[in-house]
Amino acid sequence: MSKNLAIIAIALGLARAATAQSSFPIRNGVLQTPLDAAGFSISNLNLADSGIPTPTNQVITIDGQVFVITNTPASAGDVLVFDPATTTACFVAQATGLTESQVRVIDPLMTNSENVVLGAGASGSYKGCSMGFNANGSDGPYGQSIGQLARGGNQGVAIGGEASGYSQGVGIGESTIGYNHGTAVGQRSKGWVYGAALGCYAYAPNYAVALGTYSWSTNNAVALGSYVTNPIPSTTRVRGNLYLDGGTKIYTRPDFNSGEFTELATGGGAAGTFPVFHLDVGTVDGNWTDFEIKASTNNFASLCYYYKSWTNVQDATRGDTNALVYFTDDHAEDVRVWNLKPQTNAVSEMLISSNSVTQWIYFYPSHDCTIPWGDWMSSTNTALVWSWVRVDDLGFEMNVSGTKQRWNPIRPDSWEIERTTP
Repeated sequence: MSKNLAIIAIALGLARAATAQSSFPIRNGVLQTPLDAAGFSISNLNLADSGIPTPTNQVITIDGQVFVITNTPASAGDVLVFDPATTTACFVAQATGLTESQVRVIDPLMTNSENVVLGAGASGSYKGCSMGFNANGSDGPYGQSIGQLARGGNQGVAIGGEASGYSQGVGIGESTIGYNHGTAVGQRSKGWVYGAALGCYAYAPNYAVALGTYSWSTNNAVALGSYVTNPIPSTTRVRGNLYLDGGTKIYTRPDFNSGEFTELATGGGAAGTFPVFHLDVGTVDGNWTDFEIKASTNNFASLCYYYKSWTNVQDATRGDTNALVYFTDDHAEDVRVWNLKPQTNAVSEMLISSNSVTQWIYFYPSHDCTIPWGDWMSSTNTALVWSWVRVDDLGFEMNVSGTKQRWNPIRPDSWEIERTTP
């Protein structure tokens, strides 16, 4: 039986009397009592007072369309099948109830009968499904309404008594509201205008998310946990402590869907990813001007970072091509000015006088490292250690015996979100 075959089931009882113009309590595939003027009638139908009617070649008019009955019923309980393509109707045996194809029928005059309506007062639309007393899927196509007074039209889904899930929304549960791309799951939950509410009485309109019984949020806010309320737009509120199972870091960025993420510090606020070093190069005897610094994550069994301030030729496997070195010159015109060392020159080459002393240097490693900085350069990397040594034009600072370089351990003074660029 094709999808265009519309079916109206008329149970014919024995000893049923009728007049020349008899009415059946069916309209557009839905049982109705009593039949109103817009229903259909059976014309010129002769019914025996004490037997099964024999209406072969009789006529049934349904909303102006005339159908000719082509046979007689064989037994009580037969159903009358209407075919709009041929404008005929015939009785068929129906001993075990309606077939699936027959149940799908809504309106015998619809040439594309892909709508399903079951229940008194139910209504639907193109490719929709309405099941239940006064279920309403007529607001638009593809609506799915299941339950008493459910409303799921216009690509929406409503499952449950008085559930609403229209306009591409989803409402599952008694008296849920999930319209306009919203989702509501749970008794009387509400999640409209792209909101998502999950839990009994959860409330999440306007792009909000509420997860938990009686959770409440609005305007891009998120509420996680039963009875959690979050009225602050674009924020997240969680009930109880937060445990990261398998994670050690939290990252943030100020602009939604734009820009780079930065690590969140343990104590709150955004953690910087640029370490800052305050190097004492000149307080020993005033002769030192440059330095070398190295980093390791296994206490110098191997290196992850290697920088030399006096040359632009950095280590090929652990180097940094964009580090910043700032210094002052006590013989400069303005001795307060932060001077940036060029990548190609040593600090000593930038001093005004051979008597100039640079006491302190601020050093900022970059993210332009041979070994990707994100793999190791972090304030929370407890295995990360640094060491440095002073250098001048004659070489490295050495120990008293002159046999070893004098390296010193050092830790970053701070971690910054951005490097200083005066």
